[in-house]
Amino acid sequence: MQFTISGLVLIPLFLVTCYLILRYNAAQLSLFQKITVGALFSIVSLSFT
Repeated sequence: MQFTISGLVLIPLFLVTCYLILRYNAAQLSLFQKITVGALFSIVSLSFT
Protein backbone atom coordinates (compact mmCIF):
# COMPACT_ATOMS: atom_id res chain seq x y z
CA MET A 1 0.00 0.00 0.00
CA GLN A 2 1.32 3.36 -1.00
CA PHE A 3 0.38 6.25 1.27
CA THR A 4 0.57 9.65 -0.36
CA ILE A 5 -0.80 13.01 0.75
CA SER A 6 -3.99 12.38 -1.20
CA GLY A 7 -4.24 8.94 0.41
CA LEU A 8 -4.00 10.43 3.87
CA VAL A 9 -6.84 12.78 2.96
CA LEU A 10 -9.02 10.36 1.00
CA ILE A 11 -8.97 7.41 3.36
CA PRO A 12 -10.29 9.24 6.47
CA LEU A 13 -12.79 11.11 4.31
CA PHE A 14 -13.98 7.82 2.84
CA LEU A 15 -14.27 6.19 6.25
CA VAL A 16 -16.22 9.13 7.66
CA THR A 17 -18.52 9.08 4.64
CA CYS A 18 -19.16 5.36 5.06
CA TYR A 19 -19.82 5.84 8.76
CA LEU A 20 -22.32 8.62 8.17
CA ILE A 21 -24.10 6.70 5.41
CA LEU A 22 -24.33 3.54 7.49
CA ARG A 23 -25.47 5.40 10.57
CA TYR A 24 -28.09 7.68 9.06
CA ASN A 25 -29.05 6.33 5.67
CA ALA A 26 -28.66 2.56 5.57
CA ALA A 27 -32.37 1.87 5.17
CA GLN A 28 -32.91 4.72 2.73
CA LEU A 29 -30.04 4.28 0.30
CA SER A 30 -31.13 4.48 -3.29
CA LEU A 31 -29.57 2.25 -5.93
CA PHE A 32 -27.65 5.25 -7.28
CA GLN A 33 -26.13 5.98 -3.88
CA LYS A 34 -25.10 2.35 -3.47
CA ILE A 35 -23.41 2.40 -6.88
CA THR A 36 -21.68 5.69 -6.04
CA VAL A 37 -20.35 4.35 -2.76
CA GLY A 38 -19.20 1.15 -4.47
CA ALA A 39 -17.43 3.13 -7.17
CA LEU A 40 -15.70 5.37 -4.62
CA PHE A 41 -14.56 2.33 -2.68
CA SER A 42 -13.18 0.74 -5.85
CA ILE A 43 -11.30 3.90 -6.82
CA VAL A 44 -9.81 4.31 -3.36
CA SER A 45 -8.78 0.67 -3.04
CA LEU A 46 -7.29 0.56 -6.54
CA SER A 47 -5.38 3.78 -5.91
CA PHE A 48 -3.52 2.31 -2.95
CA THR A 49 -2.81 -1.26 -3.99
